[in-house]
Amino acid sequence: MDCVLGLPMLKSGRNSIFMVLDRLFKMTYFMSYHKTNEATNIAYLFFREIAKLHSVNKSIISDCDVKFSLLFLKGFIGKVMN
Repeated sequence: MDCVLGLPMLKSGRNSIFMVLDRLFKMTYFMSYHKTNEATNIAYLFFREIAKLHSVNKSIISDCDVKFSLLFLKGFIGKVMN
């Protein structure tokens, strides 16, 4: 997964793309979001759009920094536990 920031703003106010590459199914998913969204919100987006289709993967590889990855995992685990 990776985040693409600094894109022109859409009418909906979204200006970033969250990209997920699924190597098993050889599919790529692109989801737009607002740059100020926290990592936990992006984790909810991941759970809502990706995990419902393919369940939870054994490993997640991220090109994002450690702080983002930690907050993402906390948000994701919080969503799975609820």
